[in-house]
Amino acid sequence: MSKRGGVLVAAVVAGLGVPLVVSLPGLQNITAVMVLVTAGLAAMPLVPLVFGRTFDIFEPVYIFAASFAVVFVFKPAWDLTQPGGVPPFAGESPEATYAAALAVAAIGAAGFYFAYYLHRPSSEAASPEHGERVAVHARLNAYVIALIALAAALYGALIASSGPAAAQPSGYLYSAPLLLAPAGLLLILAAPSWASHRAITGLFLVTLSQVPAFIGGARSWTLPVLAALALLFYLKRRSRPRLAWIALASMPVFLLFVSAPRDYRGAPASQGSIIDSVWATVTDPGTAIDRFFRVGDTSMAPDLAIELRYVPSRLDYQLGATYVEALLRPIPRAWWPSKPAAADTELMEVIWPAFYNQQVGFAFSAFGEPYLNFGIAGVAVFGLVAGVICRVLYSWMTRRPGSQVAQAVFAVSWPFVFVYMRGGIGVDYQRQLIILVPLLVGYAFAWRQVPEDRARLDSLTAQSHGGGQFLMGAEPSTPSLR
Repeated sequence: MSKRGGVLVAAVVAGLGVPLVVSLPGLQNITAVMVLVTAGLAAMPLVPLVFGRTFDIFEPVYIFAASFAVVFVFKPAWDLTQPGGVPPFAGESPEATYAAALAVAAIGAAGFYFAYYLHRPSSEAASPEHGERVAVHARLNAYVIALIALAAALYGALIASSGPAAAQPSGYLYSAPLLLAPAGLLLILAAPSWASHRAITGLFLVTLSQVPAFIGGARSWTLPVLAALALLFYLKRRSRPRLAWIALASMPVFLLFVSAPRDYRGAPASQGSIIDSVWATVTDPGTAIDRFFRVGDTSMAPDLAIELRYVPSRLDYQLGATYVEALLRPIPRAWWPSKPAAADTELMEVIWPAFYNQQVGFAFSAFGEPYLNFGIAGVAVFGLVAGVICRVLYSWMTRRPGSQVAQAVFAVSWPFVFVYMRGGIGVDYQRQLIILVPLLVGYAFAWRQVPEDRARLDSLTAQSHGGGQFLMGAEPSTPSLR
């Protein structure tokens, strides 16, 4: 049997075996058995490595497996070790359907692996281009200035607004500073080196774009952008970080960008600033880890279990209505009161009406929305589609390692695998698009294809000038960093 065939058989056996395991009689703790099943699925990407597959830390299957492990292995295992059994969540007990929720997640993960390893992109290199796409800096500068002006105008309008209206159309303006992120990423793509004025300006704009989100504790905005910067750094150098460095950086990143913003967001205003929360978190990492599994950060498995108690018994399958809502989300509800409701809104209104009235929402994982719409079949199809998309995106990037647009799209998209695992596509897709769409528009507007001999000449000219200055219209075009 081929390596690929062995992995596919393992994925199919795991996916089809989950319902059988759940139905076995006489097991003392079926939830514990299901945790072992999800743990095996989380470890599945390690199987090809045993058969000689090359390891690439940026391959999306690994961040999928790590995200799946945090939500559907470590969190359930933590719940099972608590005194008195699985603790309730927000007044609802997930215990009766916890094993079923893990089974649903396992089916989704098995579908992802099946599609990811089954899909075999063309092994041939992409068709060669007649020249290299390089930035036209006068156009790039104009586009960046336009994004900066748009972000400033929209955010200024938000600051000037007040009262109930701020929660309606003007509430969308809260995301305006995030437009600085694609502006900064475009400058970094066009920069001849990380020490150039253009790259430094880009880094400043990306950092500035995250200040309101970081202060407000909105980690789902900040972490993907910071991760995209890190990926772009290595992709432009055509290198990968060492696992030792990743291990060393994981705890500081967790404390500074996951735990501290969460504690600051949930604490009363009288308890100090974000700096105080950072200090308290850094000096007591044990409590930070305990809170990570105790509060809503990783509660997707119990939330999904509670969803299974209500769907479809008290809330019918939505048959795609929540995906329609996701596509129509840019239209404010104040302008269209009868617009379909989002998946988490539908679930919160039925399960936790008191929290719903307070505009509090919980996350049901990437599998919560497809289950709400189409049940088990929806989860399986979702896993298959997600697996194909991740594999195609990775293959495109690896077949065009010098392509700036491939680098940028992959760097922006990769971190959202974890975001989607926690919240779901319909809940979080706009976080990705608000960065990706302006970036692609800027690339289409400011990059052009030039003959190969001209690209070499521009490269030599740019190196002799040290890359030029930002916002200098006469700066020569420079090719992508190698």
